Amino acid sequence: MFASPAPWLRAAVGIDLRANSHDQVTDSWALDATDRTVQRPRLSLRRAAVTIARRPFTIEIGKQFIRWGRTDVVTPTDRFAPRDFLNVFDNEFVGVTGVRGVINRLGVQAPEAS
Repeated sequence: MFASPAPWLRAAVGIDLRANSHDQVTDSWALDATDRTVQRPRLSLRRAAVTIARRPFTIEIGKQFIRWGRTDVVTPTDRFAPRDFLNVFDNEFVGVTGVRGVINRLGVQAPEAS
């Protein structure tokens, strides 16, 4: 879910709900924010971040997905992005708590996310 209460402020929250038949998910319905258990949590907080964008500065604070670089098809630097290897055939990115800042030069527009 995304919310933008002001043009310069955006909030993002993502929750993951899981069920299974092979004992890979815990039986607890407690909301888990760590994603670091032997079994996957039934209900987990995947993302919770606030983005403040005031030209030319952008700051994102909270649990977010780190992606290294931006390309059209293959991103070779994504080898360094945190991933969950509980299932090696279908690994997914792991949200980490952090702060990301971007400074754009004056007069240069940041590319739009698609």
